[in-house]
Amino acid sequence: MSRARPSRLPALRYRPARRTDVETLADMGARAYRVSSLEQRREFYLDHPRFGPKDVRVGELDGRVVASLVLYPLHAFVRGEKLAVAGIGSVAVSPEERRRGVGEALMRAALREMRQQGRPFSMLYPFRESYSSVLKG
Repeated sequence: MSRARPSRLPALRYRPARRTDVETLADMGARAYRVSSLEQRREFYLDHPRFGPKDVRVGELDGRVVASLVLYPLHAFVRGEKLAVAGIGSVAVSPEERRRGVGEALMRAALREMRQQGRPFSMLYPFRESYSSVLKG
């Protein structure tokens, strides 16, 4: 059953993650993905082979980190030209904030940032098809 989209997206503050956010991100990621080890989630953010801490973005509501994603640095070749793109992944929304438009607001902010940086393409590997359809509307 599909729930109606919120009529107005929340006023999410979008920003790069800080090292001081790692514990919050690990806890939120463990709850969002039902991962049993907080240490694994910490390592995910601090020692990942595909991205660095500078590639993690967070969304805040009322000063609390409630969502995050990773802008995986990738390249695509279009007509023989190498272009910088971002693979948007590891999207997590605090279970308490789900179904309120937080994920959509976070994704829209990431796409806006990428446009401003001149990255013309992005790729999203959604955990379910309906998640990607939110951004088509």
